[in-house]
Amino acid sequence: MKKTEVYTLEKQEKIDFALKLKDYGNALFKANRWRCAADIYAQTISATDFEDVKKMGPATDKEVADIVLACKNNTAACMLKLKLYPQVIDKCSEVLKTNGDNMKALLRRGQAYAYNKDNELAMADYKHLMELDPKNAAVVPYYKAVQKRLAVERAKAQKLFGGFFKKVNLVSEAEVKAAQDREQEQEENDSSSSDDDDSDEEGGEGEADPTGGDETTDTKKVEEAN
Repeated sequence: MKKTEVYTLEKQEKIDFALKLKDYGNALFKANRWRCAADIYAQTISATDFEDVKKMGPATDKEVADIVLACKNNTAACMLKLKLYPQVIDKCSEVLKTNGDNMKALLRRGQAYAYNKDNELAMADYKHLMELDPKNAAVVPYYKAVQKRLAVERAKAQKLFGGFFKKVNLVSEAEVKAAQDREQEQEENDSSSSDDDDSDEEGGEGEADPTGGDETTDTKKVEEAN
């Protein structure tokens, strides 16, 4: 893309240029060039950060805000693909400061928290998503998988600390009992069989990936500004 000195452009030209940059970033994302796409999204945001643009009025303010929000969300998608989870969390948190119900930011931040084993934080974002859209089938597997992780964690904590955690309401008593039963069953299996079981400690082979993995529909799709 030909280099342009953005500061030399007129006010509307700056916005038009930013939109072209964003489209270029989207094309790079779809070509799996995520680091390059993230750089272009950063340039897009910079192209809107001029005093003359900020003084163009409410309609332009909204257009610019939509561009910036889309680029931050898209940058988070790039960082998720690159497995740079702290950066995912930072970008999504920036989006959620101005739009606390942004579903893509909540999902991606939840995925990043889950990758980092921050299960309570992941659950908070997934719960928020479920409250916003209880019928969203894409979220349910991640929600349930992190719920299982928390049940296992709580069951282990109760073994160590007795009833200290009974007041914690992240998971129900029934879920804790189910986790304890699974753990007891696993211990019995381990004592009566050979060590050829490669199931995952946090739910076993076949449990939904609470992070969504790298191939979720959401992270494949680049958000377009309205």
